Amino acid sequence: MGLIDKYREHSQDKRHQDWAREVAPVREMAEMAHRWTGEPISADAGIIGRRGELAYLLLQGAALIEPRRLPGQWSGRSQGFSIPIYKGIRYRVGASRGNFQQGAEVPTPIDTGTVLISDQRVVFAGSKQTREWLYPKLIGFHHDAQAPWTALQVSNRQKVSGILYTAESAVVVRFRLELALAQYSGSREVFAASIDQQLAQLMASEPKPAPVTRPAPIARPATPSNFVLPAAGWYPNPEGPGRRYWDGARWTDKTAP
Repeated sequence: MGLIDKYREHSQDKRHQDWAREVAPVREMAEMAHRWTGEPISADAGIIGRRGELAYLLLQGAALIEPRRLPGQWSGRSQGFSIPIYKGIRYRVGASRGNFQQGAEVPTPIDTGTVLISDQRVVFAGSKQTREWLYPKLIGFHHDAQAPWTALQVSNRQKVSGILYTAESAVVVRFRLELALAQYSGSREVFAASIDQQLAQLMASEPKPAPVTRPAPIARPATPSNFVLPAAGWYPNPEGPGRRYWDGARWTDKTAP
């Protein structure tokens, strides 16, 4: 195998390893989407479960996100102009502070604690704040595309709040939340089918083995199909003087002058 073939084989192995790492969590999610229905809430979770409530995820070290308004500013401010009145005394006309513009609201972490995602609700329990998002009151949710946090909007709370988690746990948190909501809303089969579709697409994209170029075999001279061995008899000795007897297939030990 040449250097180019070795490089191709190494590149192919790396692509297949990357593909396998991508497929593994999706395959696990597909299995969970079909069979897993949560687990009892442990007594040391720090959050008291309701009767019959099952936990889909218990996450430590999460943050509560709520909108906080940035400082505002004045715009259109004018100094006006001054009119001289008497010996250095001037009167300023037209001065204005302009219009005050409120700062934009931005999602801001306000507390750190534990998040419970169950088949009935999402709960945040921190050292300072506690929030509960009940599924019957849930209007919608949104996973931020740029940062690892999810906004949850409920009908009994005017401002949209949410939970912040680490980038490493983003896939798990979002999947478990969507699975819990699918279980609650009775759309679990549809949700599982969507995961199956993602898995099928990944399986179809499995890298193919790279073609390996091998040297062509050395050609051997072929024996002519019409080749016939000499008939038995005495012939010049190929190994010395005189003659030697050929039996039709091989040389014998019989010699003659």
